[in-house]
Amino acid sequence: RGSFPVDTYRASLLFNVNPFGVLMFFGIFLGLVLYANDGNKTLSRYWFYLGSISFSTTAILSGSRNAWFVLIVGVLFAGLYRVIKIKDIITVIVASLGLLFIMVLLSKGSMDFFAIMNARFIETFQNGLGERGLLWKQAIVEFYQHPIFGIGMEVFSKHIGTKVLGGNYHTHNIILNILVELGIVGFTIVLLFIAILLKRANISNSIVAIPLALLFVSQMFDYFFF
Repeated sequence: RGSFPVDTYRASLLFNVNPFGVLMFFGIFLGLVLYANDGNKTLSRYWFYLGSISFSTTAILSGSRNAWFVLIVGVLFAGLYRVIKIKDIITVIVASLGLLFIMVLLSKGSMDFFAIMNARFIETFQNGLGERGLLWKQAIVEFYQHPIFGIGMEVFSKHIGTKVLGGNYHTHNIILNILVELGIVGFTIVLLFIAILLKRANISNSIVAIPLALLFVSQMFDYFFF
């Protein structure tokens, strides 16, 4: 293990556990909509289950609370577009938790996953928005001071976030991040760009709508896709 922090082992290919967990649940819903829209059923139901359980297990191991938020919203949208059966998602989650339990037993107590998850969820209930709330509050202050053009790209994470929490922290919210760094002018341009994309996209199709919806909601409590 050396001197590396726990996060390194849970998300070594990404800069922290949050995008890792979110991307894993993204994989589940992308597979789900592709499976639901596969008229020829070239994707075996068993392979779908196997892939989903793999994604779900690694997402749970990430300890990302944002990933659970994406999962809940994803289930709601999948139900809205009628591409999911409740028993399917229950099967995936139960099987993933069962697999985790087996992994913990085989590790003979060396896995600290449950302690990490317990601490993170207790922190959520005790502190509410916690550090995110501090970042959001400061982002709003900075926006009021520089409303037209903002403070500049990546200025918040490199200078403001450092003062608030002592590290390179972004706002953890895509709307606030764009407003504080690009101002009203930049935010308007981004909105126009998104409007053009949505006009061209067929949002009645679950293959398009669900990934777009999850992409957006995953950035309400974080900021790493843009």
